[in-house]
Amino acid sequence: MALKIFTISILALVLTNFNLSTAYDGFPSKEEISKWVELLQNSLLLDLDKYTGIKKLEKTYDDLRRAKLHKIDGPSLVHKMSSDITKYLEKKMGALEKLAEAAEKTIETYKFDPNINFTVQKFLNMKNFTDDDSRLVYSEKFNKPVNFSYSGVHIPVEIYEESIEILNGLNWTSSLDEVFRENAEEDPLIMQQYFGSYSGFMRTYPASKWIVLPQKPGFPDLYDVRLQPWYVHASSSPKDMLILNGMHYMF
Repeated sequence: MALKIFTISILALVLTNFNLSTAYDGFPSKEEISKWVELLQNSLLLDLDKYTGIKKLEKTYDDLRRAKLHKIDGPSLVHKMSSDITKYLEKKMGALEKLAEAAEKTIETYKFDPNINFTVQKFLNMKNFTDDDSRLVYSEKFNKPVNFSYSGVHIPVEIYEESIEILNGLNWTSSLDEVFRENAEEDPLIMQQYFGSYSGFMRTYPASKWIVLPQKPGFPDLYDVRLQPWYVHASSSPKDMLILNGMHYMF
């Protein structure tokens, strides 16, 4: 009702000016004025809802009026949260430990090959993937095309990818793909899995097209896994972590 009165007031002001400028052309009929009021009112309502979200706000209050209050057992809720977080972290730690153990066992028995050939060593260089690459399939989980069969490899631009050290590293870490796949099957909540080498290359599972950031034409790929915070912290920081869940009371 208030909006309609406001609309009529605006229209009255417009018509006053209209009447002054067209005094000899006749004044609009009552039916025409009613139509103008209705059109202007609907337009104002649409703009009001568009820029204020008033309908959503009204619905939210309606939902709250229908809501029911339930007593919450604070200690039980905190205990459940603690238990859920513990289980979640235990799964992630189990996957990490499994990957670390596999890497340690493989490197212990691996024989360094000084004559390794680049053409023989096969790996998926993520920089070589194209937008419509047939080896990649779109995944809703990752919101991009990926390859679940293998991990992808990234090598910094300043490192010669055919060096003996890099090729041997790629050779022995290729066996980690099996562990990557097992971890993903056992825990569907696991997202990307990474292996960063001190020599500079990185394995990422699942494989996907490498995106250079920022995405500017001709911008060089400056990414180096050894300079990333997660790699630096994992390789140099203490590994013990304590998570506290508590209840706060306000008086």
